[in-house]
Amino acid sequence: MALYTDNAQPEGESSSSALLEIIYGYKKPQALFVAAKLGIADILSNGPNTADELAKATSVNSRSIYHLMCLLVSMGVFSAQKNDKFQLNPLGKYLVTGTSDSL
Repeated sequence: MALYTDNAQPEGESSSSALLEIIYGYKKPQALFVAAKLGIADILSNGPNTADELAKATSVNSRSIYHLMCLLVSMGVFSAQKNDKFQLNPLGKYLVTGTSDSL
């Protein structure tokens, strides 16, 4: 059995980061799925909301929605304002239902 080492990464921090990305990689598409299922982009299309406001609108625990939104902000889907409100980004607009370019 031959081992392929052409794409091998050197040991160190970048290797561990790559492995962590593989291990936790499923979280990003799952977060997008949850955001779409809850209609978060639709809610934010009417203006910025806090995690508490999103929690009330979606009937989800406030702390859970806050963590979900932080992950989505790190992915560039939404953004966070200084007043603890989340808003729709251009990327997140593709999650708004009823538009011609909605995904």
